[in-house]
Amino acid sequence: MTRISSYTLYQCLACEQVHIKNEYGSVSIYVPTDLHLDPTDQKACKNCGKVSQVKDYICLGLKSKTVRVEKTYQNNMWGRIHKKLYEFFSPPNEVDLSNLYPYIDALQPPTTPPTHP
Repeated sequence: MTRISSYTLYQCLACEQVHIKNEYGSVSIYVPTDLHLDPTDQKACKNCGKVSQVKDYICLGLKSKTVRVEKTYQNNMWGRIHKKLYEFFSPPNEVDLSNLYPYIDALQPPTTPPTHP
C-alpha cells in the first residue's frame, strides 16, 4: 500500500503561492508518478501561471500531513472561559495540508487540435 508520510512545500517566486509535493512513507507495486521531482522539470504556478523550473521555487522544507488550526477567542473573561471549555470538550482541529495548498504538478503540454487540409 502506498502511503503519504509528509509534504514538501515549494513557494513561487513571483506570487509567493505555496505548493505541496507528496513524500511517501511506503510504496507498493504501484509507483506514483510524482515519486521523484527533477530540479529541471517545468512547473506552472497554480496562482499566477508563471512557468519555471522546480529549482527556481523556494523549498520551504518538509511538513507533516496535518497541521493544528487554533481557534481565536476574545481576550476577556468570557473568551477565556469559552476557550477552556472548548479545549476540554472538543478534539484538536487538524487540517490536511492538501486542503490548504495546491499540488505542484507536472506541466501539461498544450494540446492543439489536429488540422485537416
